[in-house]
Amino acid sequence: MSEESERVESPEGSGRAGDESTETPEGGADAEATSEETKGIREGVEESTGDPRLVLLLNAVLSGWLAWTAVWGLDLLGVVDYGLGTVAGLAVAIFALTYVVVLR
Repeated sequence: MSEESERVESPEGSGRAGDESTETPEGGADAEATSEETKGIREGVEESTGDPRLVLLLNAVLSGWLAWTAVWGLDLLGVVDYGLGTVAGLAVAIFALTYVVVLR
């Protein structure tokens, strides 16, 4: 059989004579390479723990922002006084809570 007739009869190929894929009737070299790449990426993502310094930095920044927003809103309602100590205290509490719940 010629290469062109294999493409027509092969269920993996498109059957077009101009098809330039490197796929073979056994599953194809492209399919094997793709599954190996996907497998490697999946394993890498599952095994990655990330940089803990970045996680802690993001936790600190987002905790501070949430604390500032909460204290600002509570100050508008007259529940607490707006001040650096109040914001810092709430930020530390939120940081500690998220650290314990999420990271450990």
